[in-house]
Amino acid sequence: MEDAADAVVPLRPGFDVTFRGFHREQVLEHLEVLENQLELVTIDRNEAARLNSDLRALYDRTREELNATQQRLRHLETSDTGLPVASQRVQEMLNMAEEELQTLREQARHEAEIIRGAAETEADRLIEQAEETAGELHEQCEQVLAEVERRRDQLNQERTHQLKELREREQRMRRSIRDAYKSLMSSAEQQAEELSERTRQECTRRETETENYRQRVLEEIEHNRSELESLRAQVLAALDTATDRIGSSVTSLQRSSIEGVGSAEASGNHSIPEQSTRESSEDAAEDEGPAEQTWLPVQWGDPTNAEVTYFESPESVYRDSNGPPGRESSREFTTEATAQALDQDEESGGGRKHHGTDTTGPAARN
Repeated sequence: MEDAADAVVPLRPGFDVTFRGFHREQVLEHLEVLENQLELVTIDRNEAARLNSDLRALYDRTREELNATQQRLRHLETSDTGLPVASQRVQEMLNMAEEELQTLREQARHEAEIIRGAAETEADRLIEQAEETAGELHEQCEQVLAEVERRRDQLNQERTHQLKELREREQRMRRSIRDAYKSLMSSAEQQAEELSERTRQECTRRETETENYRQRVLEEIEHNRSELESLRAQVLAALDTATDRIGSSVTSLQRSSIEGVGSAEASGNHSIPEQSTRESSEDAAEDEGPAEQTWLPVQWGDPTNAEVTYFESPESVYRDSNGPPGRESSREFTTEATAQALDQDEESGGGRKHHGTDTTGPAARN
């Protein structure tokens, strides 16, 4: 039986060795076969145990029957109406039954021992084989675990080394970035300071230039104001002189006209004095030739925001009402108008207007 069992389940099956252990499918198939054989051996052992229990129960029943028969025989032997021949025959039958029972019992015991021994042997062999296989698998698992631990340690070392390199690289990059940042900030601050200094210098220079320009402008304004004041004084003096001359001329002309009118009335010829006066004036104008027109500026209001009005000089009285080119129309200064104005002033008692001021100028408009 052991040879047959060894033929069915070899003790050392051959496995194909692969990388890092045996072939997984072969190991699983072999374990499945071992489990099936172990189930069969367990079934056989259970069957042998059941058979042993049945034989033991049969033996117990036979033993009880034998004891009961012996008790009946003893009862018959001790009774008064015993049958010696029947008792001897029954005794022989009992002896034969006991021998047969003993034989059956021995056979059952022997078969049970054989079956139990075979089952125990097969079970021990299977258990030993399973333990060997489990030991091999355990060793392989230990090797795999050791390899995994070694690989894990190696990976941990590599990871630690990589993390260390990354930290060092990060620190180097941080230092480099910090140095670059400091350099840029220093350069930017220096440039900002230089720009600020240049800006301050430029502002100072421009302020100085502005102040100088303001001083020059003020000096120029003051100089122009002084010149205007001087010119104004000269113009006012010239106007006073011209006004006096115009007044004396108008007075002499009025006097001449009045004398001419009186002479004409006395002679009865009214047209002769006027004609003679006009002719004498025209002759005098022709003798003198065309007089050049001279315009005198007069300043009005504040010298910094002044308005200037031009008046005709007394030597060049004209009858053109357009005034100087490009200027406002001035009031026409004629001999007759001047005489009439003087007469009106004398009648009203207001006196004459000083400096020949034009009533159409800015002062009159304001």
